Amino acid sequence: MRDLPKELIESLEKLYLEVGDPYLESDEKSIDQKVGFNIDNEAHEIPLNLQGVIHSLNWDDFKIDIESNGEEWQREIHECQEHEEQLPPVANDKIETEEISEKEKLRGILDGCEDFYRRRSKEIGEDFPEAESHKKPCAWYETFHIRSNNQWGIHIEECCLLSVGRKIYKWNKATSTHEDACKAAFFYIMCHELFHYISDCSATVIEITNRNPELYKKYMTSVFWDDYKNHPQGALEEALANRYVYGRYKFMRINKHLLFTMLKSQYKGYRDFDKYLGGNFRKGRRTLINQVINTKSKIHRKDQLPLEQVMDIVDQKSYILQLKVPVWLHRKTGAVEKLTFTI
Repeated sequence: MRDLPKELIESLEKLYLEVGDPYLESDEKSIDQKVGFNIDNEAHEIPLNLQGVIHSLNWDDFKIDIESNGEEWQREIHECQEHEEQLPPVANDKIETEEISEKEKLRGILDGCEDFYRRRSKEIGEDFPEAESHKKPCAWYETFHIRSNNQWGIHIEECCLLSVGRKIYKWNKATSTHEDACKAAFFYIMCHELFHYISDCSATVIEITNRNPELYKKYMTSVFWDDYKNHPQGALEEALANRYVYGRYKFMRINKHLLFTMLKSQYKGYRDFDKYLGGNFRKGRRTLINQVINTKSKIHRKDQLPLEQVMDIVDQKSYILQLKVPVWLHRKTGAVEKLTFTI
């Protein structure tokens, strides 16, 4: 499989040489998510690069071990009884006593317990407000457009990953161990940031095609950050990133009703993911690409070019099955609880 990010970066470099570099050192802060989110790295050790350990995002291809401080992990999901789970129907030609496969059982667990989650939605929502403000996020994506940054990619706070893992263990039946809950939390955070990476790659394709390397910078300043902080509906890209997450609940092994409540509890924009279910996801991606091209937030539907396929050119599945983007784990100095990723 081609190394698409490397090819895009090399193409950008050629474009900078031909038409000029829009990212002067004094200008790079305009697209720096660390600046936008007010993130201070001084309290952290050097980020751990996970790319050397995680070669694939298949569930069984790596493990997460926890060095714990002995704090108790709560478990509320046991209140969801087996009869609440909607197991897939058994085919007529199957013997009734035939054992249901583990895959079918897992699917039932991931789709079931709707009544339980409805009853407990308020408590679940209070447990998952990770994006309740635009400061101190669990994770962030740093673009490769910043040429001075040799640590571009997805950045994840270990303490936050552990916190989300505890909450998933508490509410999610499919993850019965602490380690599996943390792995589900890792996939949950990763899928959101992967969408930002896909958006970055797609914007780069548009820049190269239009021979205009300033499009991403103008989009980030005039559209993304402005909408994120000032628009009542937040930034479209964040809503679409969470829509991307919701569509992968089976891959993450997180119950879909739980995941829906988790995402609806978040900050403006993030919580609007459900506006882009079904065919509206394609329309949302079309609007996002046109925001990049026009560097403005509001574009009438009839004026939008049908370029959402640019996001499909960056094969989403390939970034689930074959990790191509660097992932950095930030561990605070003196952290008691630690995660170890092993093959």
